[in-house]
Amino acid sequence: YEVTNPLADPAAIVIKQRNILPRVSHEGLAFDKDNNLYFIDERNASHIFRFTSKNSQATSGDEYFAAGQTSVLRVGDGTVKEATGKAQWIALTDKDGVPLPGVVLVYGTEIDGRATPKLPAFLGTGFDRPEDLEIKTLNNKNQLLFVATTTNNKVFAIDLKLMEVKLFASRATTDMATGLPVGGELTSPDNLAIDAQNNIYIVEDQPGGVEDTWFAVDKDNDGVAEAIGKWASLNTVGAEASGLYFDPFNPHLAYINVQHPDSGVDRTFMLMAPAVTHG
Repeated sequence: YEVTNPLADPAAIVIKQRNILPRVSHEGLAFDKDNNLYFIDERNASHIFRFTSKNSQATSGDEYFAAGQTSVLRVGDGTVKEATGKAQWIALTDKDGVPLPGVVLVYGTEIDGRATPKLPAFLGTGFDRPEDLEIKTLNNKNQLLFVATTTNNKVFAIDLKLMEVKLFASRATTDMATGLPVGGELTSPDNLAIDAQNNIYIVEDQPGGVEDTWFAVDKDNDGVAEAIGKWASLNTVGAEASGLYFDPFNPHLAYINVQHPDSGVDRTFMLMAPAVTHG
């Protein structure tokens, strides 16, 4: 669904279903510099998708979603779950959005985004509970698409120009605090965020009291973190942190949502780092 006028009075807000996209359990979304839309199916053995609008310079959702091609990510031959290496996008529709012959349809003309990528002709690489997406733009203007996959405690990086998938962070990644593999300290990566210096942050989906947010170091920007370290911890009983967001206008501010605590009081917290002055 798209909220077409999010700043309008609540009574005037318009929500439209964009059924040119496959039916999946949507969670993370991201747009690249060419206005391709990336999305996921948030289930085990599910997939990563791309929608390329026929009108990438559209000024409205009606124009953007009027026609376009949906594809699914295939790494290698597609048979290895959570594979890394060279990848490609496998078309599920033509460039107008018409489903290709053999695609599984539901509700008449809508693509079943869960069943179709399991067919040999449209085989996509399976990932276990992909959730959030974040795009990082490098100095050379190349872009990396980061994908948090919760079940197996991994974060992947996809080079959108070279079409190569790498394991960005996992339990084998070095812990800044110990110099050893982080192991079970990293559990259920869920949300991702990026700061003004292009650093990636990983928010866990765990009960309050054991949930952490991690800061990742990738100095050479190769899509593989050299190390990760605990940046923040949530101690509120029953709560889950979500929606970490860095203020695009003030690099010293970040916001994080805390939902469903045992107290029943949901909150949004502002995190502020003092500006560094050089005398």
